[in-house]
Amino acid sequence: MSTSPTPSHPTPASGGGVAQRDTLIILGAALIIAFTSTVVAFRLDYQLQLHGIRTELKRLAQVGAGQMEGDLHQQITSPEQKGSETYKRAIRPLVNLHRSAPDIYYLYTAIAPDKGSDYHIILDTSNYADELKLAHKVEPSPIMEVYKNPQPAMIDSLKTGTTSATELYTDRFGTFISAFSPIRSSDGRIVAVVGVDMDVATVRDRLATSPAVWVVSVAMLVLVTVLAGAMWRASVRRTT
Repeated sequence: MSTSPTPSHPTPASGGGVAQRDTLIILGAALIIAFTSTVVAFRLDYQLQLHGIRTELKRLAQVGAGQMEGDLHQQITSPEQKGSETYKRAIRPLVNLHRSAPDIYYLYTAIAPDKGSDYHIILDTSNYADELKLAHKVEPSPIMEVYKNPQPAMIDSLKTGTTSATELYTDRFGTFISAFSPIRSSDGRIVAVVGVDMDVATVRDRLATSPAVWVVSVAMLVLVTVLAGAMWRASVRRTT
């Protein structure tokens, strides 16, 4: 008389192995989500701070432009006028603004082409570096220096009268974020722009990650680690 084979049943160990495998999969997914969330948080923080810098520079450019006398500015047309009473009176508001905002690297005015295709720098507070006690090295621009490769934001401000800001860019003076705001004459015409530059070193200092992002990121990693330990202990108990 033949005996029927005894049906096999999964051992506790094999069931525990499946549980541990599923736990590892879940933990791996949780770690990926935590890491991705941390990267996104840092990226958003970077973008928000960069937007804040551009907004601040636009505000400073607007303040500078609002203090300029457009009709007086139009009288500055030759390098020989440097040091004249007209020149001193025209540039003084910019010098005062630069003194109040030491993070500015360059502060200047520029005009659109009259004849030809060249843009020109007219006033530059770098010429007052000693009075301003600037901590960084600057290259002062003389009156009517050609502004090579002007930023689209500057051209847009001169053409449309809007206040515009750039992304980070590099020219012969260095790497900057800049903002531009139009100067108007007494009859409302756009006669120049005020340009405000912040150099990349200052931008990087400003872009230090905020404490709130660090706290959230660390809290998420700690939470995932604690959850991982708890789930792993639970799966081990089920196998014993």
